[in-house]
Amino acid sequence: MSTKFTVNLPDDTVSALRHIAEQRGITMTEALRQAIASEQFLQEEIQQGSKILIEKPGEPRSRLVFR
Repeated sequence: MSTKFTVNLPDDTVSALRHIAEQRGITMTEALRQAIASEQFLQEEIQQGSKILIEKPGEPRSRLVFR
């Protein structure tokens, strides 16, 4: 089942969403679904006490903090 949902987004957010969709070869709707699923995953992990780390080649790990 799906529900049609209308939102108002600033132009820069729409541009970012469009860019993500184009890079992945998906629709903007699918890009938005994936972004929401990612946010949900991150929030669930944080609530369980997990830490989110960013590791760049040749650099020390950085801890990413969400509030």
